[in-house]
Amino acid sequence: MSLKFQRFNRFLIAEYECALCRSKVSANDKIVRNFIIEDILGTIDVPTDEMFSENEVIKGQEVLIKRAKEQVRESEEKLSILNSQLVIIQKRLYYAVGLSVD
Repeated sequence: MSLKFQRFNRFLIAEYECALCRSKVSANDKIVRNFIIEDILGTIDVPTDEMFSENEVIKGQEVLIKRAKEQVRESEEKLSILNSQLVIIQKRLYYAVGLSVD
C-alpha cells in the first residue's frame, strides 16, 4: 500500500491505493467493512492448537541446517573470489605506483 500526499488548497490530503481494486482512496474517508472478504477469510480453517510431532521438528531443523551450510559454502566461495580479485588489484596498484615513482 503506497501512501501519497496531494495538495488541496492549503491542506495536504493523504491518498492510498485499495489493495483489492487499486482505486485511489482518501485517508480521510470512512473505512468500509467488506463483509464478503471477512466471510471468505472466516471460512478458512486454521488449526490453532496443532502440535508438531518430534520427527517433523527434527526434519525441519535438518532442512534449516542444510540451507545454512549451503549459504556458508556459497559465502566462502564468494569470499575466495573477492580475495583473489583483491590480490590482483593490489598487485596492479603496486606496479602502477612503482612505475609512476621511477
